[in-house]
Amino acid sequence: EKQWALIEGTRSFQGITSATHQLEGPIVADGREVLGDITTTAGNYFKVLGDQAEVGRVLNETGDEGSAVIGFGFWQHAFASRPLSAGLSVTVRGRTYQVVGVMPREMRSDQVSARYGSVWIPMAAGARGGPIVRLRDGVSLQAAYAELAVVANRLTAVYGEGRPPFQFRLDTFQPPPNVLNDYQRA
Repeated sequence: EKQWALIEGTRSFQGITSATHQLEGPIVADGREVLGDITTTAGNYFKVLGDQAEVGRVLNETGDEGSAVIGFGFWQHAFASRPLSAGLSVTVRGRTYQVVGVMPREMRSDQVSARYGSVWIPMAAGARGGPIVRLRDGVSLQAAYAELAVVANRLTAVYGEGRPPFQFRLDTFQPPPNVLNDYQRA
């Protein structure tokens, strides 16, 4: 895939995916509108991040266009923890998605979206999101930055004419151990 070309030849990264986040977007669940964080993801999002659903499953790399995964807090609040077999669905931006999984109360990776009210839906074909890379175990942020500088230089050389140079920023998904996110408090 094209996205893999970005990290080809690097030693720091084991996977790349993409996503877009909308904080406090409208979601219809059980006939009522609630505000929640909506993450539109590439098909390999959960695989790259290494996350598994607590109930049901995560989105597959293909064939899940009408499926959604919800956060544990959202499941409790919007659906009173009803089983997935009850046919739970959410409507986001006018499109209805069948809920196929519930993420754990404490996710390992995506703390940005692991908040009360989280919904993950598949990215439309041809859509783009911000790149997310997963570091290999034992790789320091300093080594990752050095390799990202090489990738940025490659991109600037190929696509940079008339544009500012490409740059990357690294963010970690893990909060410090003494910080609880919103739904861990619930």
